[in-house]
Amino acid sequence: MPPEEDSQSVATLNSEVGNLDLHDQRDGCPDTCVTTLDQQDLDYAKEFLKDDPEKRSEHLNSLRQFLQFNSYLNAHDDDETLLRFLRGCKFNQQRAREKIRNFYELRATSPEWYDLRDPKDQEIQRLLRMGIFIPLLKRDSATGQTVIIVRAALHNPRETAFNSILKVAKMVMEILTRQSTVLYIYGLRAVIDLDGVGLGHALQLTPHLIKKLVHTWQDCYPVRTRSIDFVNSPLHINMVLNIFRKFMNEKMRQRIHTHRTIKPLVGLINPEVLPVEYGGTGPKLNSVIDYWRNEVSNKRDWFTDDYKYRANMDLKSDAS
Repeated sequence: MPPEEDSQSVATLNSEVGNLDLHDQRDGCPDTCVTTLDQQDLDYAKEFLKDDPEKRSEHLNSLRQFLQFNSYLNAHDDDETLLRFLRGCKFNQQRAREKIRNFYELRATSPEWYDLRDPKDQEIQRLLRMGIFIPLLKRDSATGQTVIIVRAALHNPRETAFNSILKVAKMVMEILTRQSTVLYIYGLRAVIDLDGVGLGHALQLTPHLIKKLVHTWQDCYPVRTRSIDFVNSPLHINMVLNIFRKFMNEKMRQRIHTHRTIKPLVGLINPEVLPVEYGGTGPKLNSVIDYWRNEVSNKRDWFTDDYKYRANMDLKSDAS
C-alpha cells in the first residue's frame, strides 16, 4: 500500500513525539550548516573540531579543488556537504579527502545498497515498518550525541537478505544526515539490540560483509561514531565481535561495549531520549518508526536525483 494511504502526516507524528531537537526539518542549503547551530554548538565545533570560521572558506575551496581534479567522483560540492566531511574529520584536509573519495566510490561499487532506492517499493516499505534502524528524535542533552537504535535480530534471516536491511538503514541514515547539522558536531551513539539473535543472523555476517561494514563506518561516512553499545548480548557475542575488531582501528575498538540486558542504558543515555521500551521516558518506538517511514517515503524525488552522485570508476585515474 502506498505510504500516503496508510500513514499519518508528518505534522501529526511530530505532535505525538513531542518537541524534536534532532534536526531542523530542512533539506538544507549552503547556509544551513551555520545558521541552525547556536553559539554553544559553534564554540564546541571550534574547540574540538578545529572549525575556525575565519579559515572555513579556505578549507571549502581546497576541497572543491580536490573535487575538480577528481571529477570522476561526481560528488556533491555544496558548502553543506563539504562541511559535513570537514567537521567529521576535525578539519583534517587529507582525511576529509580520503573519506569523500571512499564515500563516492562506495556508492558506485555497492549496487546492493545504493541502487533501486524507491521508498515506495513494497520491500523497502516493509522494512521501514519493521523499524530495524531507528534514529531517536531527541539528542542526549549531556553529550549532544544522536542515538540510533539498531534492532539487528528483528528480521527472519530465511526471508530477508541482510543487504536489503542495510540498504534501508542507509536510506534512513542519509535522510538523517541531510537534516541534522548537530550530528556532525557531537557525533552519534549506536545501540545494537541483539534480542532474539540466532545462528541464522550470524551466518549472514560473512567476513567480507563485516570488513565492508567496518570500512563504511570508519572510512566513508563523515559522522563520528562515539560509542557502540551491544545490548541483550548472548554469551558468545565476542566470537562475532572479534571479527569486527579485526578490521577496526584501535579507537573504534575501544568504543565497543557489551551488556547482557538493556538496563545499563539508562545510566549511559539520558532517559528522556530513550523510548519506554528501552527503559526511558521518550516517545514510544512505534511513533519514532512511523516518523522515519514518513520522512523516507516523502523523499522519493530526492533519492531519484541522488542516484547520480557516485563515482564513475571507469574514469578513475591516479589523481589525488
